[in-house]
Amino acid sequence: MMSYLKKTRAAERIQALFCESDLMAFGAMQAIRDFGQGIHLAVAGFGDSEEARSSTWHLTSWSPDIRQIAGRALDRWLGQQTGNSSAEEQEQLQRRHSHAGKVLPGEMSACGCAFRH
Repeated sequence: MMSYLKKTRAAERIQALFCESDLMAFGAMQAIRDFGQGIHLAVAGFGDSEEARSSTWHLTSWSPDIRQIAGRALDRWLGQQTGNSSAEEQEQLQRRHSHAGKVLPGEMSACGCAFRH
C-alpha cells in the first residue's frame, strides 16, 4: 500500500479498497496513516475479527458464517449434495467507521476514511 501511495499521483489513486482479510486491511490502513498527507481512502476487510471492532481500527468488515462454510466444505469432502438453503442469511456486512471515505469539508469529525485525523 505504501509503495502504491508513493508511486501513484493523487488524482489517479483508488477511492476504496476491499481486502481479502481484516489483517490485510489493518496493514493498508496503517500504511495510509503512516503516509499522511490527509489521504481519504475507504477500507473494508473480510472476517470481522475481534480487532476489527476495536477503536484502533473500527474496520468495516464482512462477517462470514464459519459454521456454514465448514459444513459445506465437509459435505463436499464427503461427496454429499449441499443445498443453497440459507447460506447467505448468517453472513453480513458489519459497518463501522473505515468504509465511509471522504465527506464534505467541515465534517472531518464524521470522516470514515482510513486516515486518522
